[in-house]
Amino acid sequence: MDKNVVDVMVAGTSDGHIHLSIYDSFIVGLFPPPLPSTGAHNTKAQMILHAAHKGYSTHALLMESSSSSKPGLYFVPMDLRFVSASSEYLSLLASRSTALENLLRYMNQVQVLMTSEWQASQDLPRRFLRNVSESLEEKNGCDIVQAMYHSVATGHTFPAMRDWLVDELAERVSRVYKFPYEVNITYMIMKGHKRWDKAVTTGLENLRKMVHEHMLPALERCALILSRLAGVVKYQGSNNNIGFSSHQVNLVMGTLACLNLVSAKILTYVVEELDLFAAFSAWLRLEIDRLASDSSASQPDDILEKEATIDHSKVLLYIQNVMTTSRLSVFLQEDLVEEQDKYWASAERGSSLLERLDTQLQRQEEGLPYEKALPKIALLCRHMGRQAAAVFEKIAEAEKRNVLFGQPSILGNRGQNTPVAMKVYPQVRILETLSVGKSPY
Repeated sequence: MDKNVVDVMVAGTSDGHIHLSIYDSFIVGLFPPPLPSTGAHNTKAQMILHAAHKGYSTHALLMESSSSSKPGLYFVPMDLRFVSASSEYLSLLASRSTALENLLRYMNQVQVLMTSEWQASQDLPRRFLRNVSESLEEKNGCDIVQAMYHSVATGHTFPAMRDWLVDELAERVSRVYKFPYEVNITYMIMKGHKRWDKAVTTGLENLRKMVHEHMLPALERCALILSRLAGVVKYQGSNNNIGFSSHQVNLVMGTLACLNLVSAKILTYVVEELDLFAAFSAWLRLEIDRLASDSSASQPDDILEKEATIDHSKVLLYIQNVMTTSRLSVFLQEDLVEEQDKYWASAERGSSLLERLDTQLQRQEEGLPYEKALPKIALLCRHMGRQAAAVFEKIAEAEKRNVLFGQPSILGNRGQNTPVAMKVYPQVRILETLSVGKSPY
């Protein structure tokens, strides 16, 4: 990108306002109609033409007024001094700010999909577990975690749990007879266990992919952009016209560090849960096959061989620590949290948000009370978006202060359907043209 060239888009609205943006992406601002007021009301006008030259910062606007008091065409000069005031950093600020804004939007979409995939991996197992929990409480006085732990540790299964495993989770062989050909078709009905295994495995694998291939790379790109913005502030000195400060950039980088920590935690827990669930699913499949077979007969050799390959310690860990209380809920479960602003107030005053988050995560792992909103990835993304928006706003305000409108000059009326044209010529060319007695137009 050529630092000496700036692409500016000038757009006129139907109500006479002037909208400026840089590189069709970074919005400088919306300016009120530049025409003088007549009494209590402003002159109604709309921009119909715009002309500029790459060698000058002053642009020419042609406004047409439909006001009954002062109709006609107006010539309005507009000086874009931010081109020279921001010097070589203007293109960098505009392009990096736009890239950061797009990345924040992308990250927000990724975290929404992450939450959706995790919820999908939890909904079906919760429904299955809820179906048997009430029966276990009434008949055996225990919950599903205690009942499964008992089955793994002792090999004995409570009757209520046996019925649940065989009736709801086991597959069924069904035959369909089609007449008149008397052909029977045998097929397997996929019931609880396969649906459970597919829902959890697919959801967690998709979540791992989103964190590893989407969220973490986006955070790395955000870090690069913020480091460049921090460098611009550092080397501009005290008399700068860029609008934002090092403190604002550091606040965004602090939240970015929190998102990195949370994403790394999520990735670690997802990998652990996938490993534990694989062992649990294999045990559950074996338990269903064992209970569905004839209890009076000896166990088939293949069941005994499969049982020898199961890591029962992982099965117990999954049942006790993951099955009903996933650690991923600390980061992905949306809670109705009131007064969320109080969690960010101390960070805005200068305290380290990363240190506070690390402390709260340690308290959570130790089973102590902690600030539940702080580790939520959705809240962190929204907070980072608000911080970055403040930086964008400061940059836009600094550029907006360097946009000046000159005194409008009335050019008269034009006839109906009369074409108009306007062009800016270099001063040297005009002088040369006038010296030979020709009109520059």
